[in-house]
Amino acid sequence: MGLTWKDVAWTSLIAVIGVLAWEHFTDRGWPGISGPRVIAVLVFILGVIGYTTGARSLNRKVEDLSLVHRLVRLHSLGTLTLTIWILIFGHDLALAILIGVIGTVWLGSMIVHLFSRPAT
Repeated sequence: MGLTWKDVAWTSLIAVIGVLAWEHFTDRGWPGISGPRVIAVLVFILGVIGYTTGARSLNRKVEDLSLVHRLVRLHSLGTLTLTIWILIFGHDLALAILIGVIGTVWLGSMIVHLFSRPAT
């Protein structure tokens, strides 16, 4: 199928998440954007925007979903749970896991988009 402009847009948002993570974990935070809670909310919002931008089809029945799409939905539920956890407790480890989960969903999506056949 190949990559489209949507994949490029999602990759750009992932790059912003990477910059936010690097700034936070190297203690070079920007004014007003510091602490795991603020970063977690920004990362979650950017991840949701990226996923909805990069998704090829969001209106499928659950029975029609492939294993990969079901795993992506499971990861999405995990990101919401991790974000709530970070908002309550403010753990840096949970923030790192959240960023890793969103990065994994992005990477999996890019692989699927590169090697999948176009829908008929």
